[in-house]
Amino acid sequence: MIGSSRERRAVVRTLAPLLIVLALGCVFHGHGAFFDWQTHRAMLREISVHGILACGMTVVIVTAGIDLSVGSVLALSALSFATFLLPWSWPGWVAVLAVLALGGAAGAISGVLVAFSRIQAFVVTLAMMVFARGLAKLWSGGQKVSTYYQSADGTFVSLPEPALFDLIDARVLGDNLSVVTLVFFACALSTRL
Repeated sequence: MIGSSRERRAVVRTLAPLLIVLALGCVFHGHGAFFDWQTHRAMLREISVHGILACGMTVVIVTAGIDLSVGSVLALSALSFATFLLPWSWPGWVAVLAVLALGGAAGAISGVLVAFSRIQAFVVTLAMMVFARGLAKLWSGGQKVSTYYQSADGTFVSLPEPALFDLIDARVLGDNLSVVTLVFFACALSTRL
């Protein structure tokens, strides 16, 4: 039960934007698209990656820290994951472990510099942001990684999409949610604990 007026104001501030969105959705529903579960499932799928990042950043911000390198490390991780799976044809589990190690190493380097060298987190993570972004651009040659790439001899090769991509984006629970959305929900619940 909500006791103090401060708690009641917090609930109102939380629920008011939701109610406004619901009201606008009822008025501007685009021929019923707002009431279609596929619309909400697609939106949940789209926000899941950003939500997972936000869960990690919540822990950083709650501890009075800052990390400016999150987006660039994500870009480097995504590029390396695609490169490991597509042109290099690594097994999925090896690619996942390598990308986790890469992201963990970037975080560990930033953490060690902040904790032991007493350099401000803003400066360290800004430097990591520039480094990760630059490394991603250097590694990719400024090109996106796709199933269609140029091999060393100059010919273009079309690769099949790895099964791991389908697994990550698979719909579960009666085709109602994506796997990545469930990962987001698990991350959100773990940050509440």
